[in-house]
Amino acid sequence: MKNNKWVALTILLGLLQLAACERKDVESISESVNNPKLEAIHVASRTEIKQGESVIFTVSNGLLAGNFKWSAAPDKDVTLIKNDTIVSVVFPETGNYTVTATDSISNESVSVSVDVVVNQQGGDDNVATQQPISEGDVLSLTPITLADSAFHLEFSSETKNTYKCVGNHLLYAREEREGTFTLDFKSVNNPAGCTIESSKSGGPIYLSGPVEDNKEYNLVIIFGGKTYSGSFKRTGTKYNFNWPHTDGVILTTKSL
Repeated sequence: MKNNKWVALTILLGLLQLAACERKDVESISESVNNPKLEAIHVASRTEIKQGESVIFTVSNGLLAGNFKWSAAPDKDVTLIKNDTIVSVVFPETGNYTVTATDSISNESVSVSVDVVVNQQGGDDNVATQQPISEGDVLSLTPITLADSAFHLEFSSETKNTYKCVGNHLLYAREEREGTFTLDFKSVNNPAGCTIESSKSGGPIYLSGPVEDNKEYNLVIIFGGKTYSGSFKRTGTKYNFNWPHTDGVILTTKSL
């Protein structure tokens, strides 16, 4: 009888140990699914550049750069141009910068530190140059956000006037301080080696921080040496803009 009890106890302990191991395996699998490793950023082009040239960044393992929100620090006069696969970053001067990609859903982020060397050169058609914003130009901004990342607001931009070079883009600085977002458009960047052809300027415009729910923000835009002011508020996935200007800087829609 004692032997039978001992065998039964041994079997019971074995089953409990097996169940514990299976539970641990399940928890381990669950943890790996719920906490996926965020992919790394790669610098896809050289970081010793001519003034006005861009440095290209990608995300590893074929992930689309367009699915991430991108930022650079320090961000003064840094311009980011994003498409589906890459991000082009124009750095204003030599220095160390941190470029960050943030997942629009999980809000997790990864960063890479780069040393950028900007060679100040001029008088060469193969060197990118800057062109001042022409007098009387009008900037049209179209607000853009996604339902799964409503805290992230950006704008699609386009000038009324045309500028030298096909493929030019607007250079701007951005700042967020005490509930006020400021976008300061400096000039138009003409890419190196461009032809005499011209086109309207623009590109995606990003705010410098997330937009909190049910909070009203001031929006200040400096364009062509003039300052334009308004406000906006996010409610859930919806945005409403109070923008009184009908010239200079125009919002193509005042609600999302």
